[in-house]
Amino acid sequence: MIAALWGHGPAMLAEIRTRKLAWPRFRASEMADLVAYLNSPRSGAR
Repeated sequence: MIAALWGHGPAMLAEIRTRKLAWPRFRASEMADLVAYLNSPRSGAR
């Protein structure tokens, strides 16, 4: 996952600048929720 995000970051930054958007920011509680979701077992996962 880190490798995918690492490669995606520069393209995302370029698109954000092109569209003149703010870089997304997470509150601590939102980041905790995201990490919990990413670490949760997936239905049907092997």
